[in-house]
Amino acid sequence: MSQHTPGPWKYWHEKGYVGEINAQNGTLVAGFDTEPNEDNARLLAAAPELLEALQTALQAFSEMNHARTRPEWFTRGREAAVQHEALWEKRGIEAVIAAIEKATGRKDGETGDEP
Repeated sequence: MSQHTPGPWKYWHEKGYVGEINAQNGTLVAGFDTEPNEDNARLLAAAPELLEALQTALQAFSEMNHARTRPEWFTRGREAAVQHEALWEKRGIEAVIAAIEKATGRKDGETGDEP
């Protein structure tokens, strides 16, 4: 298990000064010797949420896959199994969207300069 500084992390920068990424408890996670690229700093600050989103998505996909192997999936309980799967799918997707939004600084549906 990794022993990284727990998140959330926040990027701080004042124009003309070096920047920092700090944990919620104030611990310095990373410092910049030069004025940082905003997009790179935002991505670095989102690292704990990105890791958590990947872990949540993996758990969700594992649960969905496991649900399909349960006997109730093929019997009268199939509707409940489908609802359970939908809940895990929603949880995984929401975690991924939130992490991407923090990493990119954009809300769901915003495209920026992408093609």
